[in-house]
Amino acid sequence: MLDGSTQTLSDNERYNPEIVDREYADEKIQVRARVVWAGWPLR
Repeated sequence: MLDGSTQTLSDNERYNPEIVDREYADEKIQVRARVVWAGWPLR
């Protein structure tokens, strides 16, 4: 985002989008992901 904040989104509908201010990003953001090959471009 233009102000330096980060928006997290999930394909899982149980989790709402969350905006994290730039000042708190180091404390709050923890990425847990898995790489999946789909055979076509992912969005």
